[in-house]
Amino acid sequence: MKQVDACKRLGIDPEVLADRLVIGFVGTFGKVWHPGKLVQTARVLSSAYGQKAPMFLIGGDGHMRESIASASKDLPNVILLGWLNDAQIRDLLCLCNIGAIPSNVETTNFPNKAFTYLSASLPIASSVGGDLRVLIEEWRCGFNYDYNCPSGLADALERFIRDPRLLDELKANANRVFYEKLEESTIYKEFGDFIEVVASQETIAP
Repeated sequence: MKQVDACKRLGIDPEVLADRLVIGFVGTFGKVWHPGKLVQTARVLSSAYGQKAPMFLIGGDGHMRESIASASKDLPNVILLGWLNDAQIRDLLCLCNIGAIPSNVETTNFPNKAFTYLSASLPIASSVGGDLRVLIEEWRCGFNYDYNCPSGLADALERFIRDPRLLDELKANANRVFYEKLEESTIYKEFGDFIEVVASQETIAP
């Protein structure tokens, strides 16, 4: 019922999402975070799976909006939702199985949307390097792929199309890493512990 209500608020037909893998994106469309990469993947999967192809829900806006809208206009498995407020973002996330972070360039920046997805217990599909790549590998809370290879994302998603139960462990790990590693109170506690260690070292220094 919660998902049906979320669909209504976002103007999505719930039947369109039924029994399908759903990948979500929220953010600004720009040179770095580029959902056009998701459109390329959607096209590959639409050709392979037809009406059962994974759905891509893309929320956000930016100077790349027109090109993304043009590239996806013939794809039944892509829904562009425009700019979303906080409540609408929560609705989108509750409809998704995976949160996507598609970079258009090689980057090691840790994007805020990683916190957003993990806070909703969504496994992350990421083409980002650096700390986020390490976090995903160590906590098994999603999967990494090459930013310059759209087929890499399609290949990874096909595993979950064949066996959606594989997502269960990743989803549990996403929830765990957020509350044990990334939640604000946890971050502040770790920072406080670090400060105490530094202070104690300064106190005993000769």
